[in-house]
Amino acid sequence: MELTKSAVHDLAGHRLARVSGWLAALVAGVGHARLLELLGCRPRRRRDEGSIRKRGSTYTYWLDIGPDPVTGKRRQRTKGGFRTKRECQAALNEAISALRSGTLVQPSRRTVASFLVEEWLPAVRMAGLRDSTWASYRMNVEKHLVPGLGAIELQRLSPA
Repeated sequence: MELTKSAVHDLAGHRLARVSGWLAALVAGVGHARLLELLGCRPRRRRDEGSIRKRGSTYTYWLDIGPDPVTGKRRQRTKGGFRTKRECQAALNEAISALRSGTLVQPSRRTVASFLVEEWLPAVRMAGLRDSTWASYRMNVEKHLVPGLGAIELQRLSPA
């Protein structure tokens, strides 16, 4: 049976096409995308395509970055303040390509001090250093690096 737009409307009812049309499409053996096409509806965006909305006089994009590994809840990255939709789309495309290539960096407020004291020093100690070497590293971190650079956020650092 060839399913036409009029047949879908007859089966599903004019206003209930989205809910009942799905059932009619299943009965008639038509896929969801084909049903939306027949009804003249836009197909749903894929999760990794993102979306753009105008907020006041600027544009903002939203991008799904995958579920939280601990809770399984949906996570989104959003960035706004773009003057034009074209600027916003370009930034969204960059974020999508970074997400797909695995180079998208999550924003973090972690400081140099917390990284050195909580992560780097314990990792170096487990690497099999002598106790005197590790004590020297710890002293240099606490006396020189933390007072001078400790308050700087790690993501604000860049190569010279």
